[in-house]
Amino acid sequence: MQAHATIASLLYPQLHYPYVCVLISGGHALITVANGPANFDVLASSLSGSPGECLDKLARALPSNAFQFGYSHPGAALEQLASKCSPNGHLRYKIAMPGTNGPNFNFTTIKNSYVTLLRKMSPDALHVEDFCASVQIPSERRYIVISGGVASNAYILGALQKVGDAYGYSVLAPPARLCCDNAEMVAWNGIELIRTSSPAVIQASDLPWSISAQRRSPIGRDISAELPTKPKVRLSMKSIAEPKLVFYHKPHV
Repeated sequence: MQAHATIASLLYPQLHYPYVCVLISGGHALITVANGPANFDVLASSLSGSPGECLDKLARALPSNAFQFGYSHPGAALEQLASKCSPNGHLRYKIAMPGTNGPNFNFTTIKNSYVTLLRKMSPDALHVEDFCASVQIPSERRYIVISGGVASNAYILGALQKVGDAYGYSVLAPPARLCCDNAEMVAWNGIELIRTSSPAVIQASDLPWSISAQRRSPIGRDISAELPTKPKVRLSMKSIAEPKLVFYHKPHV
């Protein structure tokens, strides 16, 4: 995930540390402050599930005659269908958004709520495009980097850009080919680690006979417990799909 977080610095020369980074993929959902190529503070993460898994499994849960994935990734196919929804079709299928402690996410509950909704409906009554749209909705320049496999989803990227604009942040995202796992971003992260003399870099003379690999390791120090548990301002999720964002200036109780 460090490589996902740092690839934007290769593409945008105006970007300097520290910057805020939103990492969304098939296995992760993280909001971090990137202080350097190997120095991250985690502001929020997913308590359960990930956005990529949620979109993919909901796409696969649709009736088999809804569409054919073909060469397209299930999550990408869901995005394509959602773009063809009827006017205000994204409001047709609603679920109760899960509550979480503090700033963290819960994508498993979102996924399960939509799967339950699907199972209660007959295939003939389902408007597939509107359902897919419902799933997606929910002075010195400052930058937020959006990266990871799900950052190639144009709708989600557009929604984050609207929120960034509301707070005076410019949203930067790699092109789709650099959002999914790729060698170029890993190589660039390695270059950044070497350039900053990171202790993570092992010199050739010090290489051990064997190196253990971890399937998943923290990207940085988790400071989410230090953040307020209730927001000062709440965003109306419905307004993300509308021309103007709506904020409620009252803490969520």
